Amino acid sequence: MCARISKRGILKNWTKLLLLVLLINSCSDDQNKGPKRAFYHWKTAVTLNESDSLKLDSLGIDRLYIRYFDIDQYADKLTPLGVVEWKTLPPGHLDIIPCVYITNRAMRFLPDTGTENLAIHVFSKIQKINAQLGRDIHEIQMDCDWTLETKDKYFHFLETLHTLCESNGWILSATIRLHQVKFATNTGIPPVDRGMLMYYNMGDLKSPLESNSILNLEKAQLYTSDLSQYPLDLDLALPLFSWVVQFRADELEALRSSWNRQDFEGDTLFAPSGDNWFIAQENGLFKGEYILKNDRFRIEEIHPNLDIDAINHLYSRWKSPPATLSLFHYNPYEIENYACRNIEKVYRAATR
Repeated sequence: MCARISKRGILKNWTKLLLLVLLINSCSDDQNKGPKRAFYHWKTAVTLNESDSLKLDSLGIDRLYIRYFDIDQYADKLTPLGVVEWKTLPPGHLDIIPCVYITNRAMRFLPDTGTENLAIHVFSKIQKINAQLGRDIHEIQMDCDWTLETKDKYFHFLETLHTLCESNGWILSATIRLHQVKFATNTGIPPVDRGMLMYYNMGDLKSPLESNSILNLEKAQLYTSDLSQYPLDLDLALPLFSWVVQFRADELEALRSSWNRQDFEGDTLFAPSGDNWFIAQENGLFKGEYILKNDRFRIEEIHPNLDIDAINHLYSRWKSPPATLSLFHYNPYEIENYACRNIEKVYRAATR
């Protein structure tokens, strides 16, 4: 026999359902109003499983910037390194933006007459990888921290690549560092359609006096006074990663990108020394590395509130808000560590 449900109970249940629908619609509206939501995927192997897809969907991610390969000098020639491997294919509804990282060493090694040939080879390599992916793309992105020494060659390379992209109906974008915004008169404006402002790694990694080299807002603000004058339309990349910086006798010993705070808190070899420092109590072996007594370790982490503070500062100086907000980079550990609800707050902060 079915249990009897009162009109009052039915009304109460309908009220709960209505509130849930309104909440979902509210989240969806926020996602639609703000910039497109994106992640960088910077690992060689793409292995996005069902759990990853659910996380990306819950955050309303529209696109992935995937590192296809690096260009570097190797054995007296320029060659693609770390070419992406499709262990699994990204969810079909996501826009994929291929990224190619070019080292300054490669640009210095490249002869002045080799820029066009390099652009053709990069373009061809991207097309071959796209064929493995089996879907259309609309944009590619070049990543190079060019200098005054390499500017002319890099820009000539971009000009040729831009022509090739136009023939395919693709947009060409390039990463922009803070110093390239502040000193744009000297560093130049790359000949591309859009820029991606890389708003991280602005502190002094090698200094033991640095608190957080990944995102130091006081230092960053010194570079953004002329941001509204920058002629390229800019999207925004913010950090979502952590690492450990090891010092020995106040000199940088190593950057430990796979270590984290939890590793140190659970090991008696180390003792805390301030908010984000640990010190080795004795000589020992840790994660396959030999540690000396008094080695110091700075834990550098990014909390969502730091990213939100960065957004609030930048929105006071933008020429126009970014069309895309991307977090660097997708890492299941970081997602679990910060929780999707906190990452959602970062994306919502960019909804104005």
